[in-house]
Amino acid sequence: MRLPDLLASRRGRLAAFFLLYLTEGIPAGFTATAVATQMRRQGLQPAAIGAFIGALYVPWAIKWAFGPFVDVLSSDRWGRRRMWILFTQTMMVVTLLAAMPVSFTTRLWLFTAIILVHNVFSATQDVAIDALAVNVLRGDERGLANGLMFGGNYVGNAIGGSGVLLLTPLIGFKATFLFVAAAIALVTLLVPAPMRELPGPPRLAANGSRLRAVGKELGRFVRDTGKAFVGSRAAFIAIFLALLPMGGYALSLSLQSNLAVELGLDDRRIGLLGLGSTALSAGFCVLGGWLSDRLGRRRTLATFIVGTTLPTFAMAIAKHRFGWIMPISPQAAGRRSTWTSRRRRWRRPSSRRTWLCATWCTPTPPRGKGAPSNGGDIP
Repeated sequence: MRLPDLLASRRGRLAAFFLLYLTEGIPAGFTATAVATQMRRQGLQPAAIGAFIGALYVPWAIKWAFGPFVDVLSSDRWGRRRMWILFTQTMMVVTLLAAMPVSFTTRLWLFTAIILVHNVFSATQDVAIDALAVNVLRGDERGLANGLMFGGNYVGNAIGGSGVLLLTPLIGFKATFLFVAAAIALVTLLVPAPMRELPGPPRLAANGSRLRAVGKELGRFVRDTGKAFVGSRAAFIAIFLALLPMGGYALSLSLQSNLAVELGLDDRRIGLLGLGSTALSAGFCVLGGWLSDRLGRRRTLATFIVGTTLPTFAMAIAKHRFGWIMPISPQAAGRRSTWTSRRRRWRRPSSRRTWLCATWCTPTPPRGKGAPSNGGDIP
C-alpha cells in the first residue's frame, strides 16, 4: 500500500508539520527531562546536569550556520528539503542507539558528546523543516501551521520526557532509548518518506566547489543579518529579546527536573507534572497561532510575552517567602535558616500545603539533627 503525500492538501500539510516537529520534541524531552531526572537520581550533581543540558542547546544556538549547507548541498531528485529531513532523522535514530549502552555516571563526557552530535542533526532537521514550510505553506495557513508545529514539539517533549518517566518502571530506563528511536523512525516512514517535494527554482551556476558556495552563502547571511539587527532601533532591541528567555519560558528547563528530584517526587509524579505542563503549552501554541491569523502577529506576540512574566514573578515571590534566594541556599553560612520555623508551621498537612511545598520549597534541606530523611519532603 502506497502512503499518501501529505503536502498535497491543506490538512495533510498541517498534519505533516505537526508530526515533523513531534520528532524534534521527543528526543528533546527525553534528554532534558527523562535523562536529566535519571542523572540526578543516580547521584550526579546539579552542576554536572546543568552543564549537560547546556551543551545540548549549543547546536540550536548556531543552527543559523547550517542553513547554507541545507540550501546548497541538496538534490531536486530527492527533494531539496526532504533529502535533509530523511538524512537527519535517520542519524537521530542512529545516535540515540549509540548512546544507549554508554553509562552517563561513569562516562558522562562520552554520553554528552554523542547526544551533542544527535542535537546537531536535530537542529539541522529543524532548519530543513522550516525551509520546507516557507516553500509549501500558503499565507493563510502559516499562523495555524506554526502553532501546530510548536504544539507538536511540546507533545513530543511530553512523550519523550513524561511518557518515558512513566514507562521507566515498566520496561526499564535503557529500553526507553529504543522507544524514543522507534517513535522517530515511525514518523520518518510515515511523513518524509512518501513525501513529494516539488523542484525549487533554478539555481544560479556556482563558480568553484559547493563548499566554497556554502562559504559565500554563509558570509552573505552573516552580513545581511548584521545589517538587519542594527538597521533600526526596534531591530536592535530585538537582539535582547532573542537572547533572554521570555518570562516563564526558561522555568521548564533543567530547573524542573532537578527541583522535582530534590523534593522527593518519584518518576510517576514528575511525569504527570511534566505531562500537564506540556499539554497546556501545546494547546496554547495552537491557540496562539490561530489568534495570530486573526488579530495580527505583533499584537498576539506582545500579549503573550507579557503574560509569560506572571509565573516568573509568582515563582520569585514564593521562593523568597521560603527563604531560597538563588544561588544562595537558606543553609549558607551567615544566613538565618528559615527551615525550622517553616517546618513547625507545616506540621499538619493539607492538600493546599502539600501542593505549595511540592511546587516551591527549597531543594536543599538542612542535614543533621532535625532534618527530614525522606529526600526533602515536609512531614
